[in-house]
Amino acid sequence: MLSNGPYWFTTAKVVSPAVMGLSVLSASLYHFGAANSMYARKNEVLSVEPFVRRALIGLGVLGLALAVYLAVNYLNAACQIVVALDALIIVAYAGLLSRHWLTKNILMAFVCASPVLLGWLAGHRLHPAVPYGIGVTFLTYLTREVVKDIQDRVVNHGHRLTLPLWLGVMPARRIASGLMFATTVVSVVFGTKLISYNWYTMIPYVLSLGLFLMTSYSLAFSQPGKEKKESAYILLGSFLMLVTFGCILF
Repeated sequence: MLSNGPYWFTTAKVVSPAVMGLSVLSASLYHFGAANSMYARKNEVLSVEPFVRRALIGLGVLGLALAVYLAVNYLNAACQIVVALDALIIVAYAGLLSRHWLTKNILMAFVCASPVLLGWLAGHRLHPAVPYGIGVTFLTYLTREVVKDIQDRVVNHGHRLTLPLWLGVMPARRIASGLMFATTVVSVVFGTKLISYNWYTMIPYVLSLGLFLMTSYSLAFSQPGKEKKESAYILLGSFLMLVTFGCILF
């Protein structure tokens, strides 16, 4: 809506959300099947039978293929590239890309930011605030990937080389803090663009900014063990940023 003018129903506005939703659902199904052994290491309850794993992988591949098909037939070339990259990353993630922190964290942050990127690319890129949303989303989920790796370091040991297993927990927390601070900086620059909008737009924005700052401080100065709460703060802050964009629209 922010990127493609005032009309509610255009091809891009109908197809791009459908592609986003289909990609996310299919990626979830595929990954739960393909990486089920890792989920089972976290909790035995999450272990499923081989037939179920194969079914989940098959449904995931089918959904990703359908998302690519819709993008190729109804969206522009830039959107097609994003959707195809998402599909390739997800298919290669469980068995290959998740083994090293560099590909694991950066590529998964790209996948998490791609719905916002797709919405921007599917339209005419009319609204100057959207690129800040893309930057905030990417950095937010890059931070969360590092925090989740700290939580999962026992599960990942011997299977993946994540930042906390490579550098240690505290260095990984400080890196995550720096990424969260970078998110905050981008958010502050974004905030200077919000002054001309409705006053209520600032409410979720300020709350989101506060959560980002709290998370950055906690990651830098608190002892390990608070990662679950910090991850929740990150998700809540990103949700409030999404609400901020909704307030811009209305």
